[in-house]
Formats: sequence, structure tokens, C-alpha cells
Amino acid sequence: MNDHRKFLKTFDSNNIGDFFPKELILDIEGNKIDTDKISNSSCGYFVFLAGTSCDACDFSVIEEFINKYKKFNYLMLLQGSKDSVLQQGINIDIDIHSCSMRLISNQLNGNGLIPSVLVINPKGQIIAGGIFNSLDILEAISWPLLYIYNI
Repeated sequence: MNDHRKFLKTFDSNNIGDFFPKELILDIEGNKIDTDKISNSSCGYFVFLAGTSCDACDFSVIEEFINKYKKFNYLMLLQGSKDSVLQQGINIDIDIHSCSMRLISNQLNGNGLIPSVLVINPKGQIIAGGIFNSLDILEAISWPLLYIYNI
């Protein structure tokens, strides 16, 4: 009777409470990044997932968020070239790594939707996450970490 909703039973849209991986394989060539520093941050991390060919990805929202909340640490996993972001006039001074979003999604238990953010506490646990397209939505997703630090 509910066969048309079968995909909803297998879709794991979040991994709240899980620890962020200590290492991520970025592409099919096997390039990796060490993400161990995420588990040892002073205030927490925001990991943005975005793509340069994504019409919904508004890098100015990310830039505005980063400029507003300078206290935190940031990482962007980008499907595409960092140069493409810079050519849009966006000045984001964070670690940006080009990657295959399919590989990243598999390593994050299906959380490879773009544009999205994972909110990670100083111990490396994912405490929130979601898709955003405006500063208001991004702040609402980030609220658990922003609230803790009274920002």
C-alpha cells in the first residue's frame, strides 16, 4: 500500500550524534584530507557542502555567515574548482577542498546534499545539519552551536 514511499524508509538524512570521520577521501584518485583537527577545536566546526555548478548554492550566504561568526572554524567540501568561487567575487578565507560529492556522501552516511552544512561540536560530534539557501535558515540550523557560545 505504501510502496511509493519505500525510499523514505532507507534514506538516512542525518547522522546527528555520530562523530565526523577522522579522514575523508576526496576523489577517485584517492586524495585524502586529515580531519582530525575537527575533533579538537576550541569552539566547533561548520562543514559546508557545496558545488560550483549548483544553482541553489549561494556562496554569498556562506561568506556572510563566516564574516558574522568569526569565532568558529570552517571547512568547505566543494564539488568543483575553488577558482570558480573566487571568480564570483566571493572572498571566503577558509579551507576549501575540491571533491567528489558522491564519495563524500558515502563517507557521511548519505549526507552529501548540496548546499548543506554540518554543525560539529568541539568533540567532533555532528550536532546539527541541513540544507540552506539563506542566512536565516543557516543560522536556524546552526543554532545549537551558536546558542552554546552565546552568539
